[in-house]
Amino acid sequence: SPNSVPVNVELSSLPNAKSNETSAGEIDSETIDLGLAFIPITLTFSNVCYSVIHSVTKQRLDILQNVSGYCQPGTMTALMGSSGAGKTTLLDVIAGRKSTGTTKGEFKLNGRLKERKTFKRLSAYVEQNDFHSPRATVREAVLFSANLRLRLPKEVASDTARELFVDSVLKILELDVISDHRIGSGREGLTMEQRKR
Repeated sequence: SPNSVPVNVELSSLPNAKSNETSAGEIDSETIDLGLAFIPITLTFSNVCYSVIHSVTKQRLDILQNVSGYCQPGTMTALMGSSGAGKTTLLDVIAGRKSTGTTKGEFKLNGRLKERKTFKRLSAYVEQNDFHSPRATVREAVLFSANLRLRLPKEVASDTARELFVDSVLKILELDVISDHRIGSGREGLTMEQRKR
């Protein structure tokens, strides 16, 4: 696709890779295309309403009322508000995780109406709480997720491509220096900030 963003990995990160070295001993900045292409997606939501029926009074409670917004690719969007304002509810509604109540509104991906099946393939929902195995290393946890979620073209050597992709994600998140550390639990292992990444 002409609008896709190819995922490239530094040639020097390949095992046994041969790269051109300059006379100063610096490695050339050659990259290879893993065959992974991601299309940047803009998410828009407009006039989102969510209501539930109170279990005792049987009256309708409006939790979200005509909420609109957007998230652009390559940016971080902060959802802020006081406790009980509906931040988590809004994220749950956008992600399609609410199985009770009534949801109304329009959700679009790059201008097209969101389809539940497609959206689940294109997105990931990260809980506030840590649900990682404390015995796994950081790299093992990310690789486990990649093995479950990352679909690769048939012509790409999948194991190598996944591992290279995981390495690039770890580097972007600045977790590469602790990639072999166990996640741990409580005071042992990673810090809370590292676990959130």
